[in-house]
Amino acid sequence: MRKRNNKHIKRARRMILAVILMAFILAAGTYAWFIGMKTVNVSSFDVEIAAIDGLSLSLDGVRWSDTVTINKENYASVNESNNTNSWGGSGLYPMSSVGIIDTTASRMILFEKGSFTTTPGGYRIMASQVANTVAGNTEQDGYVVFDLFVKNLSGHEYYKALDVRNEEAIYLTPDSKVTVASNGGVAGTGIENSVRVGFAQIGRVEASCTNLGTK
Repeated sequence: MRKRNNKHIKRARRMILAVILMAFILAAGTYAWFIGMKTVNVSSFDVEIAAIDGLSLSLDGVRWSDTVTINKENYASVNESNNTNSWGGSGLYPMSSVGIIDTTASRMILFEKGSFTTTPGGYRIMASQVANTVAGNTEQDGYVVFDLFVKNLSGHEYYKALDVRNEEAIYLTPDSKVTVASNGGVAGTGIENSVRVGFAQIGRVEASCTNLGTK
């Protein structure tokens, strides 16, 4: 009987040690994940956009194609007119948006992470509005923004008056994806799943119009 009890005690001790080890591994993994989220940033970023039938794309409103590519090397030179293209400064930061446009500045209202602190039962993220819509301010660090011109020749009529029934929606298709760069990128971190894309319609003109100053 004593030998059997000793076996049970030894088995219980091994199970306790295994549970403690598993708990330590889980805690370390969770801690590393949140530390990574606090310090994440992206410094290299390329964008390639392809159009579907009936649509043409342009980065300057002059040269049209079914595919356009913009990156850190060419974002400032692809459009020689009055553009506000920006490539995020020192890199991409954790940001969010509710999809509202500041009509006075023609820019999307964005919020950036202000602090990330531990609280009982979890974490608390504090955010503040990005000062990109303040009069006189340029685009800020932390996000990529550029002009994209879309020519739609699939319709039968150009509607001058704005009407929600005639809106031409721009959206990502299921084929759209974000991938980690093969040269210098670190795959398997999940960073590609955190990228967000938003479209803001600033103005529209009839396809036959050639005056870039017309909205």
